[in-house]
Amino acid sequence: MNREKSTLVETLTVLSRHLRHVISEIYADHLGLNESAVALLRALSDAEPGCESPPKWTQSKLAQELSLSESSLCTLIERLRRENFLDRERLVTDRRKTHIRLTEKGSRAVDEILRLEKEFEERFWKHLSDSEYVVVSAVLENVIEACDKCHLDSDADRRAA
Repeated sequence: MNREKSTLVETLTVLSRHLRHVISEIYADHLGLNESAVALLRALSDAEPGCESPPKWTQSKLAQELSLSESSLCTLIERLRRENFLDRERLVTDRRKTHIRLTEKGSRAVDEILRLEKEFEERFWKHLSDSEYVVVSAVLENVIEACDKCHLDSDADRRAA
């Protein structure tokens, strides 16, 4: 049984690495951005359900959302700010904190990211039949849900220790 679990982990790791490599290459070739930069721009563009405007993010909330250290995020934000993809503004209520938001260039980059992702998905799915599409989509959703549950289990174990 351990072999089955190792095979699952190995398979998911190889799949993750392969997809990240292919997708990262697309972002780098077309936008000159890495995966973390794309994730940051997408997070900044996402509107909350029921809201017309994107949420205002603080750096600490973004770091948590993107699973980056605050220092790595700070470096990334500064680079994207220098390249005019985003800007920061100090909070009036707490001058130690800043809100991060997309610039016009950042918004255009997000539009291009979405276009590139759609194009990649179309190329990817054309290699599978309609029935495979349904099965793969369902299985991937279940895998994501199982990963989330495993993460919650490990959090509960850490808190109990």
